[in-house]
Amino acid sequence: REEVDLGALGADYGWNIREGSCPQGQNPPCAGPPAGMTDPITDYPRSDGTYVTAGAFVPDGVWPKAFDGGYLFADGGSGKIWLRRADGTVDYSAPFSTGHYGIVDMAFALDSDGVSLYYTLIGGQIRKLTPTLPVVAASGALAYTPLPTSTRALDTRELVPAVPLRGGTTRLVDLDAPAGATAALINVVMIQSTGTGGYLAAWAPRTRRPPTSIPSSMTSSA
Repeated sequence: REEVDLGALGADYGWNIREGSCPQGQNPPCAGPPAGMTDPITDYPRSDGTYVTAGAFVPDGVWPKAFDGGYLFADGGSGKIWLRRADGTVDYSAPFSTGHYGIVDMAFALDSDGVSLYYTLIGGQIRKLTPTLPVVAASGALAYTPLPTSTRALDTRELVPAVPLRGGTTRLVDLDAPAGATAALINVVMIQSTGTGGYLAAWAPRTRRPPTSIPSSMTSSA
């Protein structure tokens, strides 16, 4: 069996007397792991694949909602990619994608299409998967309704521990907009950049990333 484990310091996943959630050579149903051993968070038989390879966490808010909190993992022998959902379930009968034989690694990255899943194959080929996402259409005439008080939706300096935004990453922010709102006016601020400058971009969740970024060395608005 092939398995995906939750990496934990000092954990014993049972090799070489166990494969997946079973003693070596068996398939479920199986007894739980012996004392001191840890079962994987998901596993599958050789009828589904032969060697598990790549894996990547899906950034929240950039792909359809069903992917929020999910983990994609792949099998190089069968060429299948599965989604482990936020609730821990995997539908092995319905892979997320197929035909990726020899896949060895994958990662999410920002590009002109939004946030794409890039993956590499044995031999050095690099490919990507991008979902079909809607483009935010113009809302037409709007009326401005200010909130009773200004609201700070997110400040990474106030998180405990602090979780700064890093280059090439995204952050899903809930603005808690009033009912019926179709747009929001927000300020996006970046301070104390550790690089030579930076760029921030804000866009509606699960839509195409806008073609332009928000230039910022200290403070920007969108």
